[in-house]
Amino acid sequence: MVKRVSDVVGVPTAHGVGLKRVLVGNTDTNTSITQIAYTNLSMGDVVEKHTHPTMDEHFIILAGIGVIDNGIQKYRMDANTYIYMPAGMEHRIEVMEPLTMITIGVATE
Repeated sequence: MVKRVSDVVGVPTAHGVGLKRVLVGNTDTNTSITQIAYTNLSMGDVVEKHTHPTMDEHFIILAGIGVIDNGIQKYRMDANTYIYMPAGMEHRIEVMEPLTMITIGVATE
């Protein structure tokens, strides 16, 4: 499978803010990957506190600035940063500058 990000139509995220271009969905591969998406969030966007009970979430930040808060610690999201949120961990994202990232979901069950 080969896709150009610019050829994939953006769709709203499940969190009600931002757009994602789903490069791989759970029906595209016979693996634990639930989704790989190229995601854009705008300045001022807030992804409210939520959890994924059966999915690990991986973020690779390509551009922009934000903060991800897991209720224990806040981490800066900026270019060349990788962040891992294990299944079941609450997290919230606040965007200070337009954020572009790759998000990868991996099923744990």
